[in-house]
Amino acid sequence: MKLSKILEKIDCQLMYGNADKDITGLEFDSRKCKPGDLFIAISGFESDGNNYIDEAISKGAVAVLSEKEPNSKVMNHAYLKVPNARKAMSKAAAVLNGDPSKRLKVIGITGTNGKTSTAYFLRSILEYWGKTTGIIGTLGNYCKGLELESEHTTPESVEIQRLLRAMEEQGAEYVVMEVSSHGLDLYRVEDVCFSGAVFTNLTQDHLDFHKTMESYFNAKKRLFDFEIGYGVVNTDDDYGLRLYKEKKNGKYKVTGYGLKAVADGKISGVSADDKGTTFVIDIDGKRLPCITNQIGGFNVYNLSAAILAARNEGMPEDGILECIKEIKGVPGRLERIDVAREFEVVIDFAHTPDGLENILKVLRNTTKGRLITVFGCGGDRDVTKRSIMGEISGKLSDFSILTSDNPRWENPDRIIDDIEEGIVKTGGSYIRVPDRRKALETALKMAKKDDMVLLAGKGHELWQVVNSEKITFNEREIIKEILKDNESNQDK
Repeated sequence: MKLSKILEKIDCQLMYGNADKDITGLEFDSRKCKPGDLFIAISGFESDGNNYIDEAISKGAVAVLSEKEPNSKVMNHAYLKVPNARKAMSKAAAVLNGDPSKRLKVIGITGTNGKTSTAYFLRSILEYWGKTTGIIGTLGNYCKGLELESEHTTPESVEIQRLLRAMEEQGAEYVVMEVSSHGLDLYRVEDVCFSGAVFTNLTQDHLDFHKTMESYFNAKKRLFDFEIGYGVVNTDDDYGLRLYKEKKNGKYKVTGYGLKAVADGKISGVSADDKGTTFVIDIDGKRLPCITNQIGGFNVYNLSAAILAARNEGMPEDGILECIKEIKGVPGRLERIDVAREFEVVIDFAHTPDGLENILKVLRNTTKGRLITVFGCGGDRDVTKRSIMGEISGKLSDFSILTSDNPRWENPDRIIDDIEEGIVKTGGSYIRVPDRRKALETALKMAKKDDMVLLAGKGHELWQVVNSEKITFNEREIIKEILKDNESNQDK
């Protein structure tokens, strides 16, 4: 594509060079630049892409886009100056990839907790309906035989547009996308055309980035400021109710769901055991009796959101209700591990106060023996949630093992100090085991008949992030190794 075609769509000033150059790709990482690329120099949080323009050019970049004034070294290349490099990158990526979201039906799901499960459930329902559906989110990006990794829940705009184009080429009709607050704040989805949007809830997280809950909410709300076809909002959530009231009489249909009277989709009759859950959704004068193999009150909300989004897409209600009866669970979410012991082990991604409280309440109601919780908090992330999570575990667990969870550049013991401030308030029993593998060993050795061991925080993740290094850490495999070692020691 000629650079001139991209220039037609973005607000920029051509400082040097000409617009007749052929652009074959976009890149914001100078190390990955190839001949024919347009290099986007982003001023990031840890490094400034403008410091790597020379490297990008040496690798074949034929044009540069930046918010800053050019230096003399780039005079032989096209240089575009823009007011906002991230916005320009989003638009350029959409143009270069042919605006695939204009031909796909993209459904965005945002919220603190429940994004992954809701996306997973909605994709299952749409595919049950016979619609080829791609998914972009925490568990990866895939569609039929295509599977691609990315660094973020919501990838950078260049990656998103590539993914959407690839999914379209795979025959996708729908794409379900988890949309993070970072993705919205940093314009990663600025040029995605959304068919519909779902808001699951808003609880404390990412305040290291957003600073305040109001700023966090405003970031999430941006998804509903796009020209979407409909919105589905959890009105039992305080922030969801605010959003619902703001958008209810706007340009598109908004469906509220919840247990409270304000909801359009009123949930009632919730009954659950360790085999599954039944509940009813009353909407538009119809009663939808829902029977599912999924457990947990939070999954009633996640399934309700997916059901109402699918209904807005025109899927027959009888098909939706049939699909959810045996819908597959989400990897790393309330995932039971087969340990062939008299106790049980569950892995869950719970890494926020609300997420940890929800999973502990579910397990508390189904556990006959002790509830033993192993958890930590991420380093270089929201510090204020640590003591809150400690207090929650102290109240709801019989025993807590405080350990590390992606400490990054922080000292794991300092992170545990913060968690400990909350747990000591409760008088709950706990120990500190900073080495996560040893923490798992401790939990499995102390577990007795009818006990439940919850390993919280990692979920689907197969690594630990220590400093800047990703170290392989597959809790499922580690559990098997520990139990096998325990058996061997008993036989000696």
